[in-house]
Amino acid sequence: MFTVKVAAARMSRARSASRVGSSHTAAARAVTNRTVAEIGNKRRTRRV
Repeated sequence: MFTVKVAAARMSRARSASRVGSSHTAAARAVTNRTVAEIGNKRRTRRV
């Protein structure tokens, strides 16, 4: 649950960053993609 909240917070940051600049958004999107990948890996390990 905590990781999901963190991911949601970073997603909101990415959306706000899109208003600031495209370069900053790209970095924010990279962070969100990493968090999503980390959450996916954690779910896979939990299932196994």
